Amino acid sequence: MKKINRVQIEEIFRETGLHFSRMIGGSKSLYRKTHKNDDILFNANIVAERFKKLWWGDLNITLDAPVIQRVADRTGLTLYVLSEMLARFDNEDLPFRTHKKNAHAKFVPGCDHYLSRAYKDELVAIKLTRGAFYISSKPDKWEKVYYGK
Repeated sequence: MKKINRVQIEEIFRETGLHFSRMIGGSKSLYRKTHKNDDILFNANIVAERFKKLWWGDLNITLDAPVIQRVADRTGLTLYVLSEMLARFDNEDLPFRTHKKNAHAKFVPGCDHYLSRAYKDELVAIKLTRGAFYISSKPDKWEKVYYGK
C-alpha cells in the first residue's frame, strides 16, 4: 500500500461521514437511555501509531464500527479508539504504547470484526501528563465483535 499522509486520512474520515468533533446527540443521558445496549464513547479519540490522534468526537461504536473499519481498510492503519481523557489535550503526546495499552476498541485493516476491550471489576489509575491520573476499570483482554451482531 502507498504511504498515506494526514491530509489524505482526514479526507477519508470526512468521506465516510465521520466528521471531526461530531455530536451524536444533544443530551448524553437521553442518548444513553435510547441506546442502552450500545457501546458509546462521547468525546472519543481515534489514534494510529504513525500519526497519533487522527480524529475526535462522539462515537456509538455499535453503530459506527463498519464505518471505522472502512477508514482502517482505506488507510491501511490499525486504529485505536480511546476515551476522552486518555488522548485529549496534553495527553495526546503520551507515548503511543500508553494509548495502545489503554484503548477501548481496535480496528485492524481487512478484518470482519473489531476488538473490544473487556474490563476487570477493579479500578486502575492511569498516569497522564502533569502528574494527573485517570481512574478507570482495569483494561483486560480483547474480545472479537463481529459487525451486525
